[in-house]
Amino acid sequence: DFTQDDISVKGHSIECRINAECPEKNFRPCPGVISVLYTPGGPGIRVDSAVYQGYTITPYYDSMISKLIVYGKDRQEAIMKMKWALSEFIVGGIDTNIDFQLELIKSEGFEKGNYDVGFIEDFLSKIDGAKLRKGPFPHIRIGSGEFTDSLLFDHITEYSSAIVKFFKGRP
Repeated sequence: DFTQDDISVKGHSIECRINAECPEKNFRPCPGVISVLYTPGGPGIRVDSAVYQGYTITPYYDSMISKLIVYGKDRQEAIMKMKWALSEFIVGGIDTNIDFQLELIKSEGFEKGNYDVGFIEDFLSKIDGAKLRKGPFPHIRIGSGEFTDSLLFDHITEYSSAIVKFFKGRP
């Protein structure tokens, strides 16, 4: 038998639900075929999903395509891992809420833990809608055919460097 005293809290986790939807159009579902799929991974990063490149998102069911879960030794580390993971997560052929969630997690209010039930509505009223479309690397336009392995490498390398700087000197 376990009691509450046997349980201790260690670390911090964050989950982002990746949906096939268009945030700048009131989160309208976005059915279609996933033409490109690159999911993040690594220590403390987990993706729960059943989609694959070539998978068809139908308009008949929930638009969630995966759950992205990160774990860190504290909230700051978990936020950094989620930024990295969202930046690595690439889904082509359909609209997703990945860029929206990346902008949300990068916001000062979220990082400081200063949010309430009105946070999303307030966030949406302040954000530049173009950021929800372009993402952190506007040169990666998968749907237009301009996506290359070289661009993916540059994209991942830039965020990998940021992660190394973050963890340098930490136990």
